[in-house]
Amino acid sequence: MSELDIYKEKLERAEHKIRILEDLIENKSRELYKKNEDLIKLNEEITNWTFAIGHDLQEPLRTLIGFSEILGTKCVKSADDNTSEALDECMVKYIDHIQKSAYQMQAMILGILEFTRIGKKVALSSVDTNQILEQVIHGLTAQIQASNAKVTFDSLPSFIGYKSYIAQLFQNLISNGIKFAQTDRAPIIKISAEELEDKIKFSVSDNGIGIDETNHQLIFNMFKRVQSRENYKGYGIGLAHCKRIVELHDGEIYVESTKGGGSTFHFTISKGLENKVSK
Repeated sequence: MSELDIYKEKLERAEHKIRILEDLIENKSRELYKKNEDLIKLNEEITNWTFAIGHDLQEPLRTLIGFSEILGTKCVKSADDNTSEALDECMVKYIDHIQKSAYQMQAMILGILEFTRIGKKVALSSVDTNQILEQVIHGLTAQIQASNAKVTFDSLPSFIGYKSYIAQLFQNLISNGIKFAQTDRAPIIKISAEELEDKIKFSVSDNGIGIDETNHQLIFNMFKRVQSRENYKGYGIGLAHCKRIVELHDGEIYVESTKGGGSTFHFTISKGLENKVSK
């Protein structure tokens, strides 16, 4: 069996575990909500499952990074080097993008593992929103190009916060704006911000399928899906994670949307977090 076959087998096992964990989470969620059992137990189990998923994904990802680095070494050669195969400029760019995306995915997995420990040993720092968005948009390049999406943002303010969680927050909202697009138009996502006296209010708008008003609160509940699994993949936890991240920043998140009329997600970040930074 070749190294590539071994990698594919490991990745398939990880994906299989994710599907099993997804079913376990959904079944457990329904059971706990019906019985109105202690939600602390549910949160502990979710934390353990999230950690397991992140751990299982790291090994095949390291293999992907290793293969991309091996290919990358073939791009640096002299004219009389006959020991490696020449790669054209297009391939060099593809390999560079694979490496950057793989490293970003690795960082996101580590961020998810850290996210399971929210409130425990997390450090506040200065967050450059514009830089964060550039990184997030780069990580979503394939999804953006495949859907012909357009993502724009104003000159946005910096603030004190939890950098990795803010990146995850914007990634979830932008990715949702692309995923839940109208079938007859390319997605358009715009990010803006308004500085208020004691907080910063961010808005992420899209021209997608929208959300029925009866579901505006439900979508932020863990495992709550308002779209069919057949048409839209996902675990139903993205917006719940967004809510937890915003609350960690002493803020609030809500949506303005109508079915078929696009959505605008508003969330706030407290300026009071500046007082919590270790001197």
